[in-house]
Amino acid sequence: MLSWKRVMLSLSCILRAFLRALLGVVRIDVAVVIVDVAADQRNLDRHGHDYQGRANKLKDVAFREITHLYTFAEAVPEDIRWLFQTPLEECMHWPLFRQRAWISNWENIIKKEYATQMETG
Repeated sequence: MLSWKRVMLSLSCILRAFLRALLGVVRIDVAVVIVDVAADQRNLDRHGHDYQGRANKLKDVAFREITHLYTFAEAVPEDIRWLFQTPLEECMHWPLFRQRAWISNWENIIKKEYATQMETG
């Protein structure tokens, strides 16, 4: 299998030769093309290469958000601590729609209660 670096080197040489022949240009800078391709690859790595990969990345993000909200568990008032009864490990196995629903339902309440608790002591 060809390495990414070798493919990029080949593409840049081909592109340079093509442009020289087409335009009669002596020097072509292909750094912009390489940066664009590298940025596209980084974007794919962050957001997934296909539908399943994207779903997995979204699930990772949702779990990180839930993990962050769980850090407030000890600092919130007793009346909303029931939100944190489910072990964090179990939340990891929830489907994405359930994770997103939990976050959207409780994030603002948790943060507001945490801020109020910090103000009042």
